[in-house]
Amino acid sequence: YIFLILVFGCCCLMGVMISKKFKNRVIELKEFKNILNILEAKIKFTYEPLGDIFNEISLMTDEKSGISKVFKEAMQKMKTNDVTASWDEALESSKSFLSLNKEDINIIKGLGKLLRKNRC
Repeated sequence: YIFLILVFGCCCLMGVMISKKFKNRVIELKEFKNILNILEAKIKFTYEPLGDIFNEISLMTDEKSGISKVFKEAMQKMKTNDVTASWDEALESSKSFLSLNKEDINIIKGLGKLLRKNRC
């Protein structure tokens, strides 16, 4: 009976952890969507450098979130790399902080190519 209770408890714990990851994924995707709207507006109307825009976005988002880390790191890497490489490297290194799956990250990586087209 003790073994069955232990197995049941472990399964419940695994279910809670998996559901939390899915919940966080939805929250992060919604946050990315909102941030992309802000990014689009700033690019169209302010003509600020992308580094400054990324800095503002990282300050606007929750510092504990992986999204803030992505924008901070992309901003720092843009000092030495181009936009696409900086964005891709920031996403790759922040993958462990995000609850996104591979498909989500690949789609968001495509944003780096669009940013490069709009800013060059």
